[in-house]
Amino acid sequence: YNAMIAPFNDFKIAGAAWYQGETNTGNPDLYAPLLTDMIASWRKARGYEFPFYIIQIAPYGSWQDSGAKIRNAQRYVALNVPNSGLVLTADVSEADNLHPKNKKPVGIRLANLALTDSYHKNLGLVKSPVWKSSEFRDGKVILNLENAEGLYFKNGISKQFEIAAADGKFVVAQASIKNNQIVLQAKNIRNPVYVRYAWSSVAMPDLFNKAHLPASTYYSSGNTK
Repeated sequence: YNAMIAPFNDFKIAGAAWYQGETNTGNPDLYAPLLTDMIASWRKARGYEFPFYIIQIAPYGSWQDSGAKIRNAQRYVALNVPNSGLVLTADVSEADNLHPKNKKPVGIRLANLALTDSYHKNLGLVKSPVWKSSEFRDGKVILNLENAEGLYFKNGISKQFEIAAADGKFVVAQASIKNNQIVLQAKNIRNPVYVRYAWSSVAMPDLFNKAHLPASTYYSSGNTK
């Protein structure tokens, strides 16, 4: 920070694009508070709340579920830190390459997001579906989303959703789309308590909106975000 960031704090910037997280897979549970504090400190040093755009790390096969935890942390920070946004990469990546070569879709998504949020251009739907809340009732899990126009599963059905009871033993759930919601249930789970989506370091998302933008890795328990 002292060598590469602080010397530029007197210069105005339009915003920041943050594409990092691989190094933190060794301790993913700290990533959300660390990134939140870092954004706050950068903004405090400059004296204004510039836009902060997070590019989610790509799938990679050597992290067990740590990659999923980092992506979920990035999703959480983008949802809860004001004037921030999230760009997904998992659907245009290769799980055997730490730094996937196909950067053009990522650049286009980032540019569209900045043009819409920071420069107020009307480009239509340029944001991925956003998980807003999860409801657990009547033996089902109901997931509510924004930017959810035209939701569809890439292969007609999805095997990426899992639910678990209080014992934490996850099973693949039957998933259906109801307007801007995903409804989940499983035969052997009468009282689901946990839900997750695309929960592995190599998971490729299969839920998209009408702009063909994917939904992020997701984890929730109770009625939490």
